[in-house]
Amino acid sequence: MKTLLVFGQSGQLARALAAEAPMYGCAVICAGHERGDLAARPQAAVEIIAAEKPGLVINAAAYTAVDLAEKEEEKARAINALAPELMAKECGNQNIPFIHVSTDYVFDGRAGRPYVESDTPHPLNAYGRTKLEGEQRVLSVRPQAMVVRTSAVYERGGKNFVDTIRRLVKEKNSLRVVNDQIVSLTRARTLARQLLVLAEQPEGGLYHATAQGEAAWFAIAGVIRDHENAACELVPITTVEYGAPADRPRYSVLDNARLRLRGLDRMHHWREDLMEYLDGG
Repeated sequence: MKTLLVFGQSGQLARALAAEAPMYGCAVICAGHERGDLAARPQAAVEIIAAEKPGLVINAAAYTAVDLAEKEEEKARAINALAPELMAKECGNQNIPFIHVSTDYVFDGRAGRPYVESDTPHPLNAYGRTKLEGEQRVLSVRPQAMVVRTSAVYERGGKNFVDTIRRLVKEKNSLRVVNDQIVSLTRARTLARQLLVLAEQPEGGLYHATAQGEAAWFAIAGVIRDHENAACELVPITTVEYGAPADRPRYSVLDNARLRLRGLDRMHHWREDLMEYLDGG
């Protein structure tokens, strides 16, 4: 049985990978903060890989506090760029397949159409800049690695939009929700399965892996509110009105072009996954 080493033990995607990997013939080791603080010492990643000698490494660890990253860009850079580069280099030294997970926030959202892998990135915020740097560093030292961009991930056991809205629509009479950011809401369980399928393929490089379809956060909140039969009034607002410190792309939908071209796209429509999740599945 192949051993899968997952960086990012407590994250939504890491938990999903740990749950799904045994069904794909993998024993799982998750490396979290207690094994090494990647912000303070990115080199810890190399030591963990060298000690575990896995058959596959997936980096699901990331600094994802988008607004806080505006003040902590160097910390975000250590986790999102420097540590992944070292992981990729060590995996190259040991000839271990490596998958690094990235984000739709490497784009500025001005294309007005779903982004394909060959589109030129232009991040709007510190989080996006550090994630883009991570992509570039990984592929420069390990061209055979896979960099997989995804979007708006949610799953049980983590802080996410779906669970937050589900709680708030039951607690509040009204709720303001951003209506000018269009995303592809992606369930971590489905993404984990996609990554494990992709891990068996030989061709590295950039891939997009998000749910099918697109919607504004406001529309997604409406689906959740209606499912919960809540009486909460949803009020649409703009990104500017919301007033977050970091700017966000207004349209960051990704096209899973390479997955589809190779017959490997296993991602579901966002609404299908969301309804199953809300129903407890």
